[in-house]
Amino acid sequence: MSQETQTTLVRAIGRWSLTALLVNSMIGSGIFGLPSILAGLVGRASPLAYLIAAAGIGVIMACFAEVASQFRESGGPYLYARAALGQFLGIQMGWLTGLARLTATAGNANLFVIYLAEFWPRVKEPLPRALVIVVLLGILATVNYRGVSAGAQLSNFFTVAKLLPLLVFLAAGLLFLLARGHEPSTFRAMGGRDAWLQAVLLLVYAYGGFEGAIIVTGEVRDPRGDAPFAFFVALATVAAVFTLIQVVVVGVLPDPTATDRPLAAAARQFLGPAGAVLMAVGALIAVYGILSSMMLYTPRLAYAFAEQKDLPRILAAVHPRFRTPHVSIVLYTLLATLLAVAGSFRWNVTLSAVARLFTYAAVCAALFVLRKKQPGASAFRLPAGRVLAWLGIVFSAILLTQMGRGELAIIAVTVAIAFANWLWARRRAESPQAPRMRRAIVATSSKPVSQCQKPTGWLGRFVLWKMNSRHSKVTKWGLAHISIEKHHTILDAGCGGGGTISKLAATATQGKVYGIDYSEESVAASKRTNARWIDMGRVEVRHGSVSQLPFPDGMFDLVTAVETHFWWPNLPADMREIFRVLKPGGKLIIIAEVYKGANTTVAKLAEKYASRTGMTLLSVDEHRGLFAKAGYTDVQVIEERDKGWICGVGRKS
Repeated sequence: MSQETQTTLVRAIGRWSLTALLVNSMIGSGIFGLPSILAGLVGRASPLAYLIAAAGIGVIMACFAEVASQFRESGGPYLYARAALGQFLGIQMGWLTGLARLTATAGNANLFVIYLAEFWPRVKEPLPRALVIVVLLGILATVNYRGVSAGAQLSNFFTVAKLLPLLVFLAAGLLFLLARGHEPSTFRAMGGRDAWLQAVLLLVYAYGGFEGAIIVTGEVRDPRGDAPFAFFVALATVAAVFTLIQVVVVGVLPDPTATDRPLAAAARQFLGPAGAVLMAVGALIAVYGILSSMMLYTPRLAYAFAEQKDLPRILAAVHPRFRTPHVSIVLYTLLATLLAVAGSFRWNVTLSAVARLFTYAAVCAALFVLRKKQPGASAFRLPAGRVLAWLGIVFSAILLTQMGRGELAIIAVTVAIAFANWLWARRRAESPQAPRMRRAIVATSSKPVSQCQKPTGWLGRFVLWKMNSRHSKVTKWGLAHISIEKHHTILDAGCGGGGTISKLAATATQGKVYGIDYSEESVAASKRTNARWIDMGRVEVRHGSVSQLPFPDGMFDLVTAVETHFWWPNLPADMREIFRVLKPGGKLIIIAEVYKGANTTVAKLAEKYASRTGMTLLSVDEHRGLFAKAGYTDVQVIEERDKGWICGVGRKS
């Protein structure tokens, strides 16, 4: 019947903010140090390595774009792998993503200190170093604790501030090369197949970061439309900047391998000492910028874990005033600070590259599974998607051959921790919940079940309160199969405690959401839950029956029915009544966590005692037939058999 009523994340990140976040995440510390290393590996041909790596990463980003467009929740690769490949692999990918992002944050904090030492040498001493790291991460944590809009704006600022010195470097450097020509080389590159593979592997780290930024999907206004746009614009921007920077470095410096600050050394050649200072400051801005974006999106991973009940629920807590996952932000900041004080930049690069390749391959594999499970999902569809997904998996596998035993050992430890996490989550899922529901279903008194059908009195109020939290997960899963537009007019049939109404109102920001329920207790509860939206004129809740809706023909773009249709008195007739109030092209979505044929104890018991409880349970095929007989077209019925979840979608032609 409903969605949870607790405070939720606000969707404040728009298309260009997401693009800026991706650019900021990808243009990090790597570009200020990698040019000299790449020149040592493949010489003056190193700009070509950037283009080869961009092609490989582009394939993976394209797969990310399709997969990400099917989700509206936060979580990134963890959520995608969990939905497509199951809880076990989802948790594994979540831990690997967390490893990559957390160590990257710590390593970049160390790199900030290293560059700061150019202006303040004492910062390398233990106490000043620790204090700088604490202040550095503490400021960013405070900004993001107080709101995602402030965090996104700070990320936007650093994106611009970071690109400006790089654009100055490129403009001056390219003009210098046009006027003077290339400097004769005085160095010798390694060359060979292994050198090229190592160069591309290093560039996986340089181009990486986009997979972390997409974790904030739950706070993006329109993830289905904005994610593909942001991915491709960000990649084109970053590839152009990286390649041209490498052209300038190998063209200006006779021996780029002789310095660990290649951009500063090159800038000194065509801008003098002031140019070297500019690039040193640019490096500090770049590192702080990447930290600002990491602080924005990485804590949302722990939030997503907890939201899926794979970590303690407290990590999913949302601040009642700032609407941010404040507990996750604090925990992330503490862990990153400890790792920054104890770790090194080199350690971070190695771990991030390995972990990212595993997550890249998993998301490419998820594309296959999601296309099979959700063939008609409202999502971006990648041309030749299956071919590109295979190419992404092969690309990742080839680069993984360059990893040493030490890196794989660390991955093995992470996998072991993730396995322990999975066991904990599994035991938690196998809590006494099923026996409690079994007792409720088979009880000789019909009162507990009747309260689910039509809540009344104090017991009904308690049932409605429980529904708003219990139905949260299946509701989010079901709504991910449709596209909800800002201007939609929506009806929630059987609105229960009003949680689904609240979720829909937060998404259809320029439309209106109506709720209807034949339980007066449910109507009152829905009004309490949505008092703010009602005062704004965005929500209206009425008392009435789905069998005779008090609305004119063709009024709604979307009708939702969550955990309610199995109680309807005359399913075929009620489906036709909903058909009447839909606009041409409008959709009905039915979501439930129990149906005939589901492989769960609760579903089997509900089916066995259906005659006693008054429930009408249908199989997958019977759901399809129900939609078709009522006149709906483009019918999809998606099931999660092991969870007992079902989602049916039909359109009015």
